[in-house]
Amino acid sequence: MFKLFHPVNIKFGEGLIGDLETLLEGYEGYNFVIVAGNSAKQNGILRVIESQLDDRVLGTVVGIEENPTMENVDTIIEMMNNTNADALIGIGGGSVMDATKVASIGAAMGLSAREVISEKSRTRVPLILIPTTSGSSSEVTNSAVISDHTIGKKLPTNGPEVFADLAIIDPELTYTCPKNVTAISGIDIMCHAFDAIGNVKHNPYSDTLATEALRLAFKHLKSVYDGENNREGRHALSLATMLVGQAFSQTGTSGSHAVSYYLTSEFGVPHGEACALTVDLWYKINSEEDPRLEEIAKSLGFLSVDEMLDAFNELKNSIGLRTTFDALGIDKKHLAAIAEDALLQANMKNNIVQLNEAELVELLNRK
Repeated sequence: MFKLFHPVNIKFGEGLIGDLETLLEGYEGYNFVIVAGNSAKQNGILRVIESQLDDRVLGTVVGIEENPTMENVDTIIEMMNNTNADALIGIGGGSVMDATKVASIGAAMGLSAREVISEKSRTRVPLILIPTTSGSSSEVTNSAVISDHTIGKKLPTNGPEVFADLAIIDPELTYTCPKNVTAISGIDIMCHAFDAIGNVKHNPYSDTLATEALRLAFKHLKSVYDGENNREGRHALSLATMLVGQAFSQTGTSGSHAVSYYLTSEFGVPHGEACALTVDLWYKINSEEDPRLEEIAKSLGFLSVDEMLDAFNELKNSIGLRTTFDALGIDKKHLAAIAEDALLQANMKNNIVQLNEAELVELLNRK
């Protein structure tokens, strides 16, 4: 038995951003605060949105950090309170969308960001998300991660109220992504897929979507990184992001994400790169427990799990991602702390194979 719940209305296609006013017809909320990434402001995407909505835009928030903070979220909530706007639009990468999602709850309930994270019964204002990168899938998921610098932790939150009302996915908005963003966000597609597959909550729906996302990423990520086939490749990566987001919104993430939080909060490793460091290790040990993972590797055209993971690591190297603790500048004396923190994360329980701290340290030591 499995359950499916995915209430986000998804609009996908090139050029959709030019018809925003029509796409918003019929949705609750008339006056907006827009939360935008710095790139959306610099490349003119924000101006395109503002020109269509005109005086319906009551305020704009930019400058969300790469790992969004409680303070970033509170700034959005304050803007909502000061303008009396009744809906939120988030346009940018995963950081912008995560911050907007949490702020949508705070604005509706009169709560601060920290209060939103701990609140059990929640509601939100109408929420529209527009991604400008391919990788986070935040536009179609029921989760967000916010950094709390007072305790030095990344705090995940999830629930049905974290889903957006509408996701507008226009691959053309990703055409200007720089190479490093393409690499880090693109590899996150694959990490999300591997985590959804190697998950105790997997089901035929999530497996199908995650497998197709992997196929698209294996085929197109390197060429997009190299600047080849920009239109076809960008479309494919946007599609892969949407598909895998629907997969792990059902399962949650697992081992690689649980390990990644400490790498990002303590050592500043970008999220996708932090997940990619260990995701191959998790897939391998999970495949030894569940033969389904071997079948999925073969369905992608590989002879074995090992061949697929070798190809994955070759891909990481070819797009400039670091693949060892040494390359990341992290002394292995920290492995025990990394393992201890990872085992405290709720998503670690989603992993098929469960390890104790000593076993996890041994696994991490392979990197």
